[in-house]
Amino acid sequence: MSRLAALLVLTAAFAPAAVLGALPVVAPVVVVLLGLVLAMTAFEPAPGDHRP
Repeated sequence: MSRLAALLVLTAAFAPAAVLGALPVVAPVVVVLLGLVLAMTAFEPAPGDHRP
């Protein structure tokens, strides 16, 4: 059980560093995806905007 506890402590200690290390790779992808979603939704008419 002590090995599991040590593993959990090490994981908790190094998880922020791993996230920060991956941030330069993940951030541009997230920004591009959000931009695409905003671009697609900007040109779609809202459901209440349809006029006969």
